[in-house]
Amino acid sequence: MTPEDAFHADVAGWLAWALPAPAFWTTFPAGGGGFNRGLRLKRLGLKAGVPDILVFRPLGRFRAGLFAGGIELKTDEGRLSEVQVETHELLRAAGFAIAVCRSLGQVKAALAAWGFALLTEKPSSAALRRAFAEAART
Repeated sequence: MTPEDAFHADVAGWLAWALPAPAFWTTFPAGGGGFNRGLRLKRLGLKAGVPDILVFRPLGRFRAGLFAGGIELKTDEGRLSEVQVETHELLRAAGFAIAVCRSLGQVKAALAAWGFALLTEKPSSAALRRAFAEAART
């Protein structure tokens, strides 16, 4: 696993529990796999330069619509390609928020800045903590 893949997996693991509904996120790791895979994905309509993670949430209780953002994950050595820069500009023009993040802390900060409600601990950990506290009281 490459360092960027490991970073991507860490962020995905965190998002799986930290970003509760009605927010929604998905990832499509389009890189790698060789020329034939890239050609197939392009034929199926994948646009080059789309951010690694797409996030969505309702605008709010009194506003109809959807917030959409994209998070591009890069290691310290990673750089945006020309097509990524161009695609991010197109997405911004379409109303997407875009963040390039090099750490989980930066991902958390971007999501918080965009108004996402984030859990601070895994729900299973919170349930276990409550169970221990209740058992200690009895």
